[in-house]
Amino acid sequence: MNPDKTGPSTQMESKQVSFGNLLHGFRAVKKISQLNLAVHIKKSPSDISRWEKGIRKSLPERETVIDIADALDISITDKNRLLQAAGYEIPVSDMGVDLANPAIMKIVDVLASTKMSPDRMEAFEKDIFDFVEIWKKFQDLDGNSDETEQKEGYKVLFEVELSNFIDGVRIRLSHALGKSSKHLGQFQEAIRWYEQALSIAFRIENPKWTSQIKSCLGDVYREMNNSKARKYYEEAALIFDNELNDKVNSNRNRRKMASVDLVMGTKTKDFDSLNILDSCKLELVALLQNRSMEDARQYIQENLCKTLYLIGWANSIDGKTNMGIQVRLDGLNLAKELENKYLITQGYRYLGDDFDNIDDLDNAEKNYRNALVHCSQIGNLRRKKREESCIHRGLGTILAKQSQRWEEAEVEFKNSLDYKNDNRLMAMNLNKYGVFLLSRGDILHAIDVLYNASYLFEAIDNKYYMITTTMNLAEAYCKKEDLFEAKKLAVSALNDARRLETTRLVIPALEKFVYVTFASEEFKGALDDLKEFNELCSQIWDTNGLDGIKRILTSRVASLIELKHYPKAIDFASSLIDFFDGSKDPKAEDFRNILREERLRAITLLEREEKMKKTISGSLPSILNY
Repeated sequence: MNPDKTGPSTQMESKQVSFGNLLHGFRAVKKISQLNLAVHIKKSPSDISRWEKGIRKSLPERETVIDIADALDISITDKNRLLQAAGYEIPVSDMGVDLANPAIMKIVDVLASTKMSPDRMEAFEKDIFDFVEIWKKFQDLDGNSDETEQKEGYKVLFEVELSNFIDGVRIRLSHALGKSSKHLGQFQEAIRWYEQALSIAFRIENPKWTSQIKSCLGDVYREMNNSKARKYYEEAALIFDNELNDKVNSNRNRRKMASVDLVMGTKTKDFDSLNILDSCKLELVALLQNRSMEDARQYIQENLCKTLYLIGWANSIDGKTNMGIQVRLDGLNLAKELENKYLITQGYRYLGDDFDNIDDLDNAEKNYRNALVHCSQIGNLRRKKREESCIHRGLGTILAKQSQRWEEAEVEFKNSLDYKNDNRLMAMNLNKYGVFLLSRGDILHAIDVLYNASYLFEAIDNKYYMITTTMNLAEAYCKKEDLFEAKKLAVSALNDARRLETTRLVIPALEKFVYVTFASEEFKGALDDLKEFNELCSQIWDTNGLDGIKRILTSRVASLIELKHYPKAIDFASSLIDFFDGSKDPKAEDFRNILREERLRAITLLEREEKMKKTISGSLPSILNY
């Protein structure tokens, strides 16, 4: 058919009557006379009469058909039926989809903004066109069928397929809105949309959508540092594995499940993140050797790269830092083979974090700088800005450890705050900046920044980082010598951490509480809390918590000696030596030796002080007699 025809073709003769009947039918339904219609489209009533009678060579031009449809105020579907009946082609985008409809426009906007993957977009378009075909058949029933039974059969079929189509649109739209909300940091809104999509997936018994949306819910809860993420990843992995036989995505969800346990500090006899990650690695390597998986090779390699990054982190947490760095380097080399700038950037940034953790600041800075170079080449703007923000925060953290570079550190922290489209990231960066200000002695500014971080974490319902920020506020008030407020915040952080049942969070909360309690010189209460602290440290992989508490304890004994509170220092050191006797910590004996040295120093200074007092006391009568 020619969209720009100047006259009817032979093939169109069979359609002339259909056009006339359609026009007459629409005009009768709308109760518009031939005269009124003619006035609206600026034609004569005789033109309308000839078109309805189907007189040869009297079909209207394309623009006139559109004017007729507009004058009759009929739907886009009916307008297209008129155009087709008159022998004109219509744009594919106009086939049964009213793009002026606000609901359709919302769908289009959302789908466009979330950049739906090609396979999902193809499936979505297929659903739309299938529905259009069903709609056209249903619309033609009244004109082409006189059998009531047949009409009812088609109607039932149409209603079923219409329901399926609407479910398909709703599930995609809810999924897209959930994804958009997550990217904006509106996590509760994202959960609401994903749960709506999940309820539809359950109702229509679609395992593919069910697994995908459960995985998405896991992503949201992981962003919130909520242990619910693990449950959703585990359920998604089981569906991918058992119902869909999708080993790659099952593996991907088990990797994410392990990452949640690493963050939350979960380790049991039945579940060990490092073991799970190692099994994920072996499975991915096996899939790469399977020729039937050749089409998914790049996707498998990307998942293997991410798995190696996590294995590196798990080893570092387990105290095997050098092994962890080597595994991360393996992941980085794979990312370079793939020429994936995003994964390369992440690899360098993770290495920067690793070297920072062992205080190798030169190598840490070198890797962060490399990450910044590769970050500039990331195509996805949101990913690029997020990575830039994280890298600047990392640079600020290592520069803050070098007092001569504090000005550079402040610039980096402020650069990390430039990306404002992610509330979680902004709050994390504010938290780090507040800690830096605190270490620099700018206490009031630090408190202000930390409260801003706390408000943002509260807004996105991230209880994990709210607790972390509260701990930092407790330390800030302690340094401000407002011990009442410091202890109140420390108690709040500790209680919230216990309610969250996150071992990795309870340990630093206890550490901060002990720090504040010692500052208040409430030694007995602090030692009672140390019992819980010691037990928790034995449940977690690393000894960072114990090392931190040891530094606090040693510093507290030393400060008592500097204040010349020698008896208190001796009693406190003795209590600690007894407390850590029989500890499972392999470094406990070294720590007790340090405490013994400090106790001996306090005893020596006390004896010297008492000897000096006796000397002065003995000399006093002679002086008076003189």
